[in-house]
Amino acid sequence: MCTMTWQFRDDGYELFFNRDEASSRLTAFPPEVRATHGVAHIAPTDADAGGTWMGVNAFGLSVCLLNGFGITDSGRSDYISRGALVASMLHILSVDQAGQVLTAMDLTSYRPFSLVVITPFSEVHVWHWDGIRLRTGAGVDGPLVSSSFKLVEVSDRRRSVFLEMRPRTPGELECFHRSHLPEAGPHSVCMHREDAHTVSLSRVVVSRDRVAFYYAPGQPCTTPFNAPVFLARRPVPGMR
Repeated sequence: MCTMTWQFRDDGYELFFNRDEASSRLTAFPPEVRATHGVAHIAPTDADAGGTWMGVNAFGLSVCLLNGFGITDSGRSDYISRGALVASMLHILSVDQAGQVLTAMDLTSYRPFSLVVITPFSEVHVWHWDGIRLRTGAGVDGPLVSSSFKLVEVSDRRRSVFLEMRPRTPGELECFHRSHLPEAGPHSVCMHREDAHTVSLSRVVVSRDRVAFYYAPGQPCTTPFNAPVFLARRPVPGMR
């Protein structure tokens, strides 16, 4: 259960991500710098299963995951955490490489998901795994929404609010992610239910020389961002 938006700028982009989870889940560990295959990245850590729902690497490439719903599994109990998939891909340099990695994997070990890759070169690509097939799409428009509760209804409501607000600046996007329009509840972007709520808001800022990860570890309507975590941005080999 999540809501994701982004906005490109001349030297990079800004990305916002609300994470909605059941109240029974543990509090995630805040973002920190790690490395995968020698590539530094910033990512929070899921305290229940490990892995992460999003991260950005030193090349300015972000990988984000939204859970998929609607296809029942066979009752198996040996699925790999989808967050482990995100963590394993935070070394990639391009959309093409992400596609190569995903198509080479046996994804039947994962429950359904949508995996989004954003690069500083105005690229957004999403892969949808429904438990049977992997589908791809480029030129995606935000916001992207996932919900275990009335997915179509919740998605339509949040997109309608987005169109009404028409956020054009990073500050306006942040307001959208902290909002309760039209009222606080299961449909609002800052989500409130008895059994679940929005547990964090993340903001990634990729600029010409650095990458920054801002993290609000609580409900966005009441929780400010912590001090950001920074990485120096590296040029992608072969790209100007």
